[in-house]
Amino acid sequence: MRNNRAPTGARSQVKSLSRALCLLETLRESPEGSTLSTLCQRTSLPKGTAHRLLTTLIEHGFVEQAHHRYRIGVKAFVVGNAFLAHLDLRARALPYLMELRNRSGESVQLAILENMQVVYIERVLSHSPVAYMKSRVGAMLPAYCTALGKALLAFSSPELVQRYLDAVPLVAQTPHTITSPEHLLQELDSIRRRGYAVDRGERELSVRCIAAPVFNHEGTAIAAVSVAGPGERMPWPLEDSPLAGQVVETARAISAAIGYAPEAAAVSIVAPAKL
Repeated sequence: MRNNRAPTGARSQVKSLSRALCLLETLRESPEGSTLSTLCQRTSLPKGTAHRLLTTLIEHGFVEQAHHRYRIGVKAFVVGNAFLAHLDLRARALPYLMELRNRSGESVQLAILENMQVVYIERVLSHSPVAYMKSRVGAMLPAYCTALGKALLAFSSPELVQRYLDAVPLVAQTPHTITSPEHLLQELDSIRRRGYAVDRGERELSVRCIAAPVFNHEGTAIAAVSVAGPGERMPWPLEDSPLAGQVVETARAISAAIGYAPEAAAVSIVAPAKL
């Protein structure tokens, strides 16, 4: 009978690689760096194993060490940037993102859905940024409590949405977070009819956001664009505001720039009457 099991040495190398990648993932979440003890606690790795793997990662430039803290090294940026360099969407979208920032005065984001999370691939900051809105390119955020994530989920297949609900617990981030699968499905249905999503302080209480999907030439929602700002600077209600119209207009322009040509009529955005 044939033995299809990998040799012991090969299995050991795969296990070491998996552990090293786990360390990199953990370091990615701590831009300020982490101590060896913290890394061991968060990864459940023995201290000797973690130290050996970190030493190897340092030798190859993927990790840096200073003052007893470890952080992501420049080689990780180089490798990651190779992905962004091939992502034509980012380059094509940037002029439209900058125009939206200039029109709205607030920070503008472009994101994709990856491994059930929202990943920022481009960000244009407001000229008047606030300290608590510091998510950067490469940051990963929950989808269910962000406008970007809800916009992407709303225009995904029902199968993907169900897999998401099966895999991701809807944990309350603020009193406004949607924590019921039924409520989230209703929200996604409203987003599809409206053409854009809103975040009413669902992830960060003081932040509001409007996001709309970006479609490729096949009509697939491959990204979303958003405007986010402090609650006191954003319109209220977010729905049917002139800013919502600007976000949708920008998403459509980016979609057209990458080959999307919808046959259906555009989503209607009605500005509220002045009181």
